[in-house]
Amino acid sequence: MAREERYLFPYMRSLEGNMKADEQITMPLHGDLQYPLASITHDHADDSARLNELRDLSATSPAQAGCAGMRNLIRDVAELEQDTREHIRIEDELVFPKAVALEQAARAQAIASS
Repeated sequence: MAREERYLFPYMRSLEGNMKADEQITMPLHGDLQYPLASITHDHADDSARLNELRDLSATSPAQAGCAGMRNLIRDVAELEQDTREHIRIEDELVFPKAVALEQAARAQAIASS
C-alpha cells in the first residue's frame, strides 16, 4: 500500500490533472505503469495467499468457538478477508485499468501535441 500511496496514486492524479499546487509528478520506475502495476498485482496475490492461510488457521465457525473473544476474532478475521478482497478487486478491475487508460491518453496527447 505504501507504494500505491507514494507513487501510483499521485501519478494517477497528475494524469487526471488533479494535482495540488505543491505536488510534483512522480514518474513510475521504467517510465510507465507496467512495472509498478505488475509489482502491486503480485502483492495482491501474496495478500490473497496470506488471507487463505489466516482463514485456514481460524477455520472454526463462530458458533463452535469456546469463548466470546474467540468468536469475535473469527468474525473479525472474516470481515478483514472480505474487506481486503473487495479492496483488491476494486483496484485490479477498476483503478488499475483506469490508470493505464489515463496514461495511454496522456501519451497520445503528448504525441499529437509534438
